[in-house]
Formats: sequence, C-alpha cells, structure tokens
Amino acid sequence: MEGLEKLAEMEYPGRVIIIGRTKRGSHAGHSYDGANVVAYGLSGRSESSQARKLKATKDKKRISIDVTDPEQLAKGDPSLLVYDAIVKIGRTIIVSNGVQTNLIGDAADMYRRFMERELPIEDLLPMSFCEPHYMETKDGRTIDIACYEPDDPNFTPRICGVVQGDYAMLGVIKRDTNGEPLHCFYKFPLVEGQAKMIATYEGVNQNPLPAFTGEPRDIRLEVETVIPETQQDIANGIYEAMGKFAVSSACMLSKDDWEYKKEQVAIKNLHEGE
Repeated sequence: MEGLEKLAEMEYPGRVIIIGRTKRGSHAGHSYDGANVVAYGLSGRSESSQARKLKATKDKKRISIDVTDPEQLAKGDPSLLVYDAIVKIGRTIIVSNGVQTNLIGDAADMYRRFMERELPIEDLLPMSFCEPHYMETKDGRTIDIACYEPDDPNFTPRICGVVQGDYAMLGVIKRDTNGEPLHCFYKFPLVEGQAKMIATYEGVNQNPLPAFTGEPRDIRLEVETVIPETQQDIANGIYEAMGKFAVSSACMLSKDDWEYKKEQVAIKNLHEGE
C-alpha cells in the first residue's frame, strides 16, 4: 500500500495509530463508498514486547493484545503490555496503546446509556483524561492511566484516537519538561484517500526514546474500498512499513450505512498461528 513512507522512515516508532478514510471502489459488480479506517501498529525491541500478537473477537468489534510467550511476557509488566487496542461502542470506534482504551470506552458507554446518544468526540477524549485514574501494577505500584506511562527514562506517551461518523480525533498524552502530563488533542474531518498518523516515539532508535513531537503526520490512503482485500492490504502495509521491529498490525474498516452492519477486520502478526 502506498502512502506510508513517513512511517517507513521511522526506525522505531513504538506504537502507531492511523485514522482515515479509503477511496471509493468497486469489485465483482459491487460499488463501495469510502470507509472509515482505524489502524493500529505494534512494534517492539525487547523479547517481552515481541511476545505478543493482536486478535479480534468473533463480532469484530474488539481487537486486543494477546500473549504468545507467557514466560517472556512475565519479564515485563502485563499492565503495560496487554490491553484492548481497538473497540467499537455504538457508532464510536476507540483505539489506543494501553488500558486507557477501556477508560475512554467506559466514558462513551456510560454517556450513551444514560443520555441515549453518542458523546461528541471533541468532548470524549478531554473528558476521559481530565482527572487521574489509578490502577495497580504487578509489582504493587499504583499508576495513573490518564497520564504518560511510568517507564523511566522513556516515559512512553499514551496515544489514542476516536472515530465517529465523518469526524475523528487523535490524542497524545506525554511528559512535559516539568514532569507534568501534556495533553494534545486534534480533531479533523475524514476525507476519502487521506489519513493521519501518530506514534509513541519520534522514530529514532536510541535510549531514552524521544517522544512523538508535533502534529499528526499526513498519510495518503491510496486504497479503494474493496471487501475483503482493503483491510488486509492496510494491515500488511503498516506491518511492512514498521520494519525490523514490527510485531503486529490491525485494521478495522467501518461505515454506518453499510447494509451488513459488520466491521471488516484484518490482522498481520509476527507470530502467526500462535
């Protein structure tokens, strides 16, 4: 898939989120409008980070991190390594690089159940991260999942995105120079053939890893909506662009007016079949 040169230039991006919309396409007598794309890429340098894969639920509404080597994973912190990467709740699709996926999802689900409508995306991310949310790690530490990760010296940013109808929003929560969390949110319309990308790191493979800087990168999504080829092409393209540290990638295609009302999901794993 063309359009991923900016990702390929990053030697080690860490985790990657790409949100956009495909171009219109046709196949076997069927015409397809552009579909919303929510994609997630996972790369890792350590053995514990590489002992993972992505898997989807049967209803295709949730894509989660799974374990391929429990012994290697145990050397890391499961609270930071295993999580739901992409979930769909109502008309809202949520993606992130950690357990904050469910933090955002809980806010969306609660608002939907009590107000009987979707919480607007411009409110969803700021509301989810407006106050601390604590959880306990395997070593007994208490960490704030509404803040950057406590993996000194990298202080990995928490990245996230939401899609709702014709609009999307991306968010980066990273460590400011004074140690406080810096919240950066970006709302944008979904345009056929275009996407935006954020990552946890700037792409330089060094220690400590420099956090992602600046605004989301513009990506040309030069693919047409053809089911089922499109989502697999996108997942494969992201995986290849991540280079030698690639572990897994996933793509969810979704459109509110599709007759079959079913998300189209594809996954590419380093540990296929495990």
